[in-house]
Amino acid sequence: MRAFHPSISGACGLLARQAYVRPSRCVPFVPSRRIGFLSSLLDIAAPTKEHMHQEDKVLPFSPEQVYDVVSRVDQYSSFLPWCRESTILSRQPYNPANSSSSIMEARLTIGAGPVEESYTSRVELKPSREVKVSVPSSPLFHHLTTAWHFRPGPRPGTCATHFTVSFRMKPSLHAVLMDSMFASAVHSMVKAFEARCNDVYRFSLSSTTSSPPSPSSSQKDH
Repeated sequence: MRAFHPSISGACGLLARQAYVRPSRCVPFVPSRRIGFLSSLLDIAAPTKEHMHQEDKVLPFSPEQVYDVVSRVDQYSSFLPWCRESTILSRQPYNPANSSSSIMEARLTIGAGPVEESYTSRVELKPSREVKVSVPSSPLFHHLTTAWHFRPGPRPGTCATHFTVSFRMKPSLHAVLMDSMFASAVHSMVKAFEARCNDVYRFSLSSTTSSPPSPSSSQKDH
């Protein structure tokens, strides 16, 4: 029979007491507990918000000019800060009786900081009158619908522009990061396209109105 050694037993008990942590002092791990900003980002089950915006504005350009800028989807990445890539995938007649109307598919890549996402949209074009963009479903959006309507403004050479947008992102980490960015972008969309019209048509106007020096004046300089 093994002899009982109180001193050894006491030492082991002391070590045991030193290593033992009372349950009341432990912070239990609760998987559903949210801690700060990181947890809110990772809580991908949270429902996303429905965004809607509409705007009416008279622009100092003709309906044809504004339509031409809005319909050139492949150029969006050159002047919209949140659009990193824009490509036309296909184009087909919208109405056989009117060959100038068409439907096209475009692929856009949007980004916020290091995060970016691509989606394919369906674009309906009615020259000088209407541009509609829809994304029924994608990895990023539950839905996205945008509509531009153009008509002659109250003064010659102006365009009464009506813009509407509705979208809802799917619950994901990307959506948490990009939702506020895209919401802010759509609220300034008309302003961004007006600035693009200024860049395109004001520059074109200044180029056409400036004339090269006449031969007589160049001869006088010599």
